[in-house]
Amino acid sequence: MMQQRLKQQQQQQQQALMQQSLYHPGLLAAPQIEPILSGNLPPGFDSSTCRSVYVGNIHPQVTEPLLQEIFASTGPLEGCKLIRKEKASYGFVDYFDRRSAAFAIVTLNGRHLFGQPIKVNWAYASAQREDTSSHFNIFVGDLSPEVTDATLFACFSVYPSCSDARVMWDQKTGRSRGFGFVSFRNQQEAQSAINDLTGKWLGSRQIRCNWATKGAGIGDDKQSLDAKSVVELTNGTSEDGQEKTGEDGPENNPQYTTVYVGNLAPEVTSADLHRHFHSIGAGVIEDVRVQRDKGFGFVRFSNHAEAARAIQLGNAHILYGKPIKCSWGSKPTPPGTSSTPLPPPAVAPFPGFSAPDLAAYERQLALSKMVGAQALMHPQGQRIGAASQAIYDGGYPVLTSLSSVFGYEVSHDGRAIKIDGERRILVSGSIHYPRSTAEMWPDLIKKAKEGGLDAIETYVFWNAHEPVRRQYDFSGNLDLIRFLKTIQDAGLYAVLRIGPYVCAEWNFGGFPVWLKNLPGVELRTANDVYMNEMQNFTTLIVDMVKQEKLFASQGGPIILAQIENEYGNVMSPYGDAGKAYINWCANMANSLDIGVPWIMCQQNDAPQPMINTCNGWYCHDFKPNNENSPKMWTENWTGWFKSWGGSDPYRTAEDVAYAVARFFQTGGSFQNYYMYHGGTNFGREAGGPYISTTYDYDAPLDEYGNLNQPKYGHLKQLHDVLHSMEKILTSGNVTNTDFGNSVKTTVYTLNGTSSCFFENSNTTADATITYQGTQYNVPAWSVSILPDCKKEVYNTAKVNTQTSLMVKKLNEAEDEPISLNWTWKPEKIDDTVVHGKGKKFANQIIDQKAINDVSDYLWYMTRVHLHKDDPIWSRNMSLRVNGTGQILHAYVNGKYVGSDWATYGVFNYVFEKNIKLRHGSNQITILSATVGLQNYGAKFDVVQAGISGPVEIVGRHGDETIVKDLSAHIWSYKIGLNGLENKFFSPSNSSQWQSENLPLNRRMTWYKATFKAPLGKDPVAVNLQGLGKGWAWVNGNNLGRYWPTSLAVDECSSEPCDYRGSYSNSKCVSGCGEPTQIWYHVPRSFLNDGDNEIVLFEEFGGNPSLVNFQTVTVGSACGNVYENNVIELSCQGRPISDIKFASFGDSKGACGSFQKGTCEANNDPLSIVHKECVGKESCSLSASESVFGATNCGAHVTKRLVVEAVC
Repeated sequence: MMQQRLKQQQQQQQQALMQQSLYHPGLLAAPQIEPILSGNLPPGFDSSTCRSVYVGNIHPQVTEPLLQEIFASTGPLEGCKLIRKEKASYGFVDYFDRRSAAFAIVTLNGRHLFGQPIKVNWAYASAQREDTSSHFNIFVGDLSPEVTDATLFACFSVYPSCSDARVMWDQKTGRSRGFGFVSFRNQQEAQSAINDLTGKWLGSRQIRCNWATKGAGIGDDKQSLDAKSVVELTNGTSEDGQEKTGEDGPENNPQYTTVYVGNLAPEVTSADLHRHFHSIGAGVIEDVRVQRDKGFGFVRFSNHAEAARAIQLGNAHILYGKPIKCSWGSKPTPPGTSSTPLPPPAVAPFPGFSAPDLAAYERQLALSKMVGAQALMHPQGQRIGAASQAIYDGGYPVLTSLSSVFGYEVSHDGRAIKIDGERRILVSGSIHYPRSTAEMWPDLIKKAKEGGLDAIETYVFWNAHEPVRRQYDFSGNLDLIRFLKTIQDAGLYAVLRIGPYVCAEWNFGGFPVWLKNLPGVELRTANDVYMNEMQNFTTLIVDMVKQEKLFASQGGPIILAQIENEYGNVMSPYGDAGKAYINWCANMANSLDIGVPWIMCQQNDAPQPMINTCNGWYCHDFKPNNENSPKMWTENWTGWFKSWGGSDPYRTAEDVAYAVARFFQTGGSFQNYYMYHGGTNFGREAGGPYISTTYDYDAPLDEYGNLNQPKYGHLKQLHDVLHSMEKILTSGNVTNTDFGNSVKTTVYTLNGTSSCFFENSNTTADATITYQGTQYNVPAWSVSILPDCKKEVYNTAKVNTQTSLMVKKLNEAEDEPISLNWTWKPEKIDDTVVHGKGKKFANQIIDQKAINDVSDYLWYMTRVHLHKDDPIWSRNMSLRVNGTGQILHAYVNGKYVGSDWATYGVFNYVFEKNIKLRHGSNQITILSATVGLQNYGAKFDVVQAGISGPVEIVGRHGDETIVKDLSAHIWSYKIGLNGLENKFFSPSNSSQWQSENLPLNRRMTWYKATFKAPLGKDPVAVNLQGLGKGWAWVNGNNLGRYWPTSLAVDECSSEPCDYRGSYSNSKCVSGCGEPTQIWYHVPRSFLNDGDNEIVLFEEFGGNPSLVNFQTVTVGSACGNVYENNVIELSCQGRPISDIKFASFGDSKGACGSFQKGTCEANNDPLSIVHKECVGKESCSLSASESVFGATNCGAHVTKRLVVEAVC
């Protein structure tokens, strides 16, 4: 039966492969991947017919089914057998075909299972080894880690009687123990080998040879060879039988800076090798040479530490289908050798691909071929894998590492997060998946990676995923798993902030409102009802992620997870119950066993093993609460959010960079931008209340996904510098020197190298720092970074990247707004404002959250009976309503009385308007319209929404005032609007719309029109100026709330924005007195190729005749760079059409308003730049006199190249 099932499995996989070939031709070609003969194999072993592999050093927790599942990833299995041992088991796996077995050796050898690296090699019968029990055995010591049995045998096989060679392996680590044994049939040849080869180089070390004692050596035919061998030598040995390593080996000699790279495929060139080691990022490369006919090469680095890191990071990487072998070069670098870094390597053979990417693609494609078509299917549909799609589309790679099968270790110490034991400098950025669309995710994440990010961070939004208790939604842009896999495809890490409270200017802080309405519940405290629900949702998310193997411990991208969020900011009012709650959170999270560290932000008393982290505009002074926790910054606010009635926030690129540089200068190792892409509050996502629909946040990627220059480029350059210093920042010794007046230096030293930060935190005065005899000018409120403590390569205040002026372009597909033919229909309100018909009744005024937030709208209705002799009756009566800060519209006897609302941060007001009542029955109707529920603050959940009451009729008789409180009357309630209930916004709605007598400035009115999508691929926005307040849909997709009549009431400064000095959200604001938002994002995925439909619900009254669709693009690209720097100008996919301004000297002004200064270059900068740039999508210019000629500027003048290009 087992044999039958296995054959059936093989047939199914072959059938899947055939189906796969339908999606792309050529996918069935055999992968050209062949393992190197290594490890414990008999001399002359022939693997050409072998289909079985041996698996050693297996962790005791590995079961036979698990072993079978892992090895089935490379091809269909014929059999699998696990032999259990106490410390390390071993086993054998049989394949139906040799190709699958070979691929298993290449991809699975050395992979970690439960933290222990397995050994995979060809299996063989013991009879294949010659009996060496009577042979002469010699001991070989000081073997380098890369030496295998095959390597050792090849070295000694120059002697004809050499019969066998074995390296001894450590049972616990799976690594070489540094010694081995070689057998000879002839004693004299064995002696000759000892005499001739002692001191010779093998791999990266000089070996030592001597006679092995009787009984030691190669007498064990077992394939595992994990047992210790007792060897007694006559001289120069250590106690465990391994000869002592010389102290002057390459690994201990700083003169060795060259890496030997072996096992190169014949097609590997110097350029390929350069690209490969450049992508690893081990350090500065000075020379690359390849001996293609001999299959090896050399890469020289600028120092010993970088070469060591290259050996560690580069060894066993697959390059053109073969795992390369890295070790020390045979000779030290001669003193006085010229130290000139090579320029960055040329682009890879395919656009956007480096050599390692291509190699990874080859591995991934081969794996996909063997496991069947399912591995290439996108979870959302039937299409070929993204990697192969990218190759054939000429696009960018979305490649996954084979660590996805085995996992990697994420840990930490007091210096940094460690990945597989290596301390890392990690730069992350927040992208919230519901604030964009699934179609936007790949481009956003690609741009984030190109911007120098290592990771993407996101919250998980409970109320979006569980809007109704135990009813879940992970569709569309709520597809969390798809988002995480998109991050993984891009080769980035992920940080998952489960919360599940998120704040985030998100409706109700991410809590579902039904949670608040559970009997006996209290949120964010030690309350069983709340904690049970929180644990249920948190466990749901963790289980979903585990099922898809997305934690790093499973091979996925998630390296960190967060529980709770900024609780320390509001914890005090909760008292002891708050402390008990936070301890429970830590224990609950830890019990989920996700295999990566948990963090708690803004929680100074975070229990171990939680890592407490910092949020804010600056976090350089933050210190974690445990010496074994790294210094981490989970929210570096790149700007600020907008609220209705608020102005446009702006945080300069200089200040963000200053904050980042100071954080890493003071020992930080993980930093996350909040936000890197803010996006859009579609639908009813926005919180506050009064958070606007745009969530642009002045982030490095704007709301539409465009590069926000210069912030994006300036930070990218900083990331590159920080990554180049990773080793010294995470492992170096630190020396700080305070010069006074807010001027300091920080010097990191490691292995004879040093890196420097020069800080000037003075807000007005520049500083001159003298270091090692050289003077450095550091502008006020800036940090200079010198990776070698000699040359400044980056200063936070010196922006040498493009500034882009974004513009809106008219819709060329039609002549808008004239082409839009509007139809309309009224919102039927007579049932509520005239008749007071509701579906729920209560003798009290209810909190609007009682309706579980299923709609913004709730009608409050009651009747008042007045007799002629009622004391309140007068000709001067008013309706007084105590509101909660949300919008209200009041009606009396069917007539509109008035409306009122507050602004962000105001949670109550009193509405009062004069009214006319009649004797008898009077209908009082109040429509409450929420604009998001409160999302932050201690016990924010108890703040009422809607109408809080009292609701009163006020009568005045001269100086006498009489008040009638209606709060205890019988109130009827109706949820929502007729048009929402009947889905007027849906394209499938078949109700009749009127085309005649289009009403303008009419409250509670629906409008509809058709339009053609703007041409091209640029992002699309709709201009809703002229409308009041309401909702907009395109093809049934909710764009969010609109409110063009909400004007910014903040005070704006007439002075230019000065980056110097601490930032706050009131600094450098603009747009005062203007509408908070008139442009609303329409994602391209919402649009059809043909006709499209826009539907508006106008709540206040407005005029739709001005509505038009436009595209968002770069209008001008400006460069303003310091001398001896290079500026790259780009129109983001469109050609540069003209040069509006160019000057090399001391020009003044800003992008869009440049003016020439007092000095200029001799050559005409305008003609030079015009010739270099016009007609191209991008161009690079060096700001130097060698390009533009000498200037008439004085010696004291700081010269800059200033260019404005028109796109």
